[in-house]
Amino acid sequence: MYKPINKIILVIVVVVSLPAIIFSVSEINSLNENERIIENIYNKQLNSVLFTIDQSIYDFVNDWAQKINLLVVNSSGIDNASARKEILQFINLNPQIRMVILADEKFPQTIKLFAVNKDSVYKEIGLSLNDKLVANESKIKRFLSDNQNGYRKIESLDLDSYHKSELFLFSLNLTKDKNDFGGILIDPVVFVQKTLAPKILDITHNEFIITITEENSNHIIFTTGGNNSKEPQQKEGLELLPQFSIGISLEGQTIAGLVKERAIRNLFLIIGVDFIFILGIWFVIRNILKEIELAKIKADFVSNVSHELRTPLSLISLFAETLMLGRIKSAEKEKEYYTIIHQESGRLSRIVDKILHFQSIDEHIRKYKFENININSVIEKVLNTYSYHLKQSGFSYNLNLDGSIPLIFADAEAIAEAIINLIDNAMKYSKENKLIEIQTEYDENFVFINVKDYGIGISVKNQKKIFDKFYRIQNGLVHNTKGAGLGLTIVKDIMDEHKGEVIIDSKEGLGSNFTLKFRINHNV
Repeated sequence: MYKPINKIILVIVVVVSLPAIIFSVSEINSLNENERIIENIYNKQLNSVLFTIDQSIYDFVNDWAQKINLLVVNSSGIDNASARKEILQFINLNPQIRMVILADEKFPQTIKLFAVNKDSVYKEIGLSLNDKLVANESKIKRFLSDNQNGYRKIESLDLDSYHKSELFLFSLNLTKDKNDFGGILIDPVVFVQKTLAPKILDITHNEFIITITEENSNHIIFTTGGNNSKEPQQKEGLELLPQFSIGISLEGQTIAGLVKERAIRNLFLIIGVDFIFILGIWFVIRNILKEIELAKIKADFVSNVSHELRTPLSLISLFAETLMLGRIKSAEKEKEYYTIIHQESGRLSRIVDKILHFQSIDEHIRKYKFENININSVIEKVLNTYSYHLKQSGFSYNLNLDGSIPLIFADAEAIAEAIINLIDNAMKYSKENKLIEIQTEYDENFVFINVKDYGIGISVKNQKKIFDKFYRIQNGLVHNTKGAGLGLTIVKDIMDEHKGEVIIDSKEGLGSNFTLKFRINHNV
């Protein structure tokens, strides 16, 4: 029986769980790949932001270069007084610009330096800057020769000791000679804080934290993160401001944190799906096992009932045939045979009644006749008809009925049936000490009927199941005792219909005490 069951369960587990396992393994394998893709997307997005900021620096410088170029061209040369005046006004309007440099085809012989505060700027860097430009003549000419038509190339010139300033060189359209060029000397800190900062804020939209630091000192000169600036996730030097580096990180979390959070969320989703699969498998197997157990119980029920019916029928048939053939020699023996036939007929009738009652209970068609009854009278009537059977089976009983017990509102026939089932149960499972005690008592609200035996008792584990239909305890002694497994089920249903309760107090090897608890009818 169990081998086919195990095979069925194994097939179900494999068929249902295999897709779940394949799905989980596939998802977990793809999870790492997906997170790498996401991380690459974030990194590309950050690189795109950095590129945009670098491009913005070029745009600012190119715009200045274009304006300077127009001023010089419109004034017909770098030596024109009008040009000098316009350039000085331009510098004055842009405080981040410290000096403008112009050179024509005569470079390096001709270099013009323009500054608003001429004396102070010259004293600080002017004369040395002139020498620096001359020293870099070959580099500058090479830079000018690389310029392409339609695109102004801008290059930063390393000033070494003038690190507090940044020089941008660009080509001019003064003559056909490619030696024409201009330069803008700026204060990079002011440029970043006053000119570049608004552009950065416009690009990031508070989604990224941008930090610009000075490479040599690692001093932060600008950040969008306020006091909560964190270590940048991407960091690189600015192309036109090489002494500065720009760092970028996501607002709120790091890329690794976002990827980890997403991975954990996806992992929990996979675990959730697997849990649902496992729950489904458990539910299916549980129902299959319940159906198999029910089928087995029903099979046992049919077997037990068949045996119980066959025994009295065989005895009735045997003794009836003996009487019919006239083989009995004495009236005493004949009376004994008639008595046996009567007893077995009664036994047969009780088995059939029990099955019919159970059917009516199971189909909820049993009708109860409620009235005010004295429970002691019901018990006495039961024992008057059942005492002979008890004595024939070797049982004795003690009856302790409280004479002052109040009336209850109940169906006398149903209560009698419940008591008979409890007595019958006690007889079946009492093997040595064949004593049954029946007692009635009451308190302020309830009447109690106690049916106590000194039989094999019931374990705590089985006490929860004994009222289930067809259930019979599976141990050697109980299993060999024939029965339909319906007696206690009928008792429980009768008590439920009476709004009462069945209470069991039992220990293995020490017997059982069943208590029927009824509510007192205070309206009597």
